[in-house]
Amino acid sequence: MVKRLYSAVIAAALLTGCGQTEEAAKNTEGAVQKVKEESKKAVNEVDKKTQPAQDKIKQEADTGNLKDKTNQAVDKVKQEADTGNLKDKTKQAVDKVKQTINTAKTKTEKKILEPGEQAVLEEDAFLAKTDSEYDKLYQFIKINDYDGVSSLVKQNKAIELKKGDTVEIISREAVKAKVLVKDTQDKGFLPTSLLQPRN
Repeated sequence: MVKRLYSAVIAAALLTGCGQTEEAAKNTEGAVQKVKEESKKAVNEVDKKTQPAQDKIKQEADTGNLKDKTNQAVDKVKQEADTGNLKDKTKQAVDKVKQTINTAKTKTEKKILEPGEQAVLEEDAFLAKTDSEYDKLYQFIKINDYDGVSSLVKQNKAIELKKGDTVEIISREAVKAKVLVKDTQDKGFLPTSLLQPRN
């Protein structure tokens, strides 16, 4: 509607020519006034239609509902951030373990650890609580499934250990050993490639 009014004003100015500028100026002033009135009506109409929503927001703010909803949203964002941090940490740990396993495969000579001996972790690693969880855990690591590893850690089916932690060998197979973590007394399974005999 406003476009039409401006178009009409411009057309009137062009039709009247230069000799009738005073009359064109009056017509232009009238058109401008009409545009202002139409704009005012439109603003009032928008205010009428949005008034119920404005009233509801004011009411919720007064009763504290808005504050509760805001706190809930903040809590949700914090929880998502914490989950994201855990995933990042898990990814870094998985990458380290995978790298260490690959490096250890290239070592040709290594003393075979026997039950009862103590060993030290050469790198950060994950201890699987059961034999079946070991298979799942290291399959996840092999395919870079960080969510899978993170899930096992959250379910307390796997524990992250740090480089230098001391373990005692309970039993041993070709690629994995059942160990007892000396500091925490946790039992579980680790790749033998990550273990170095303690001096």
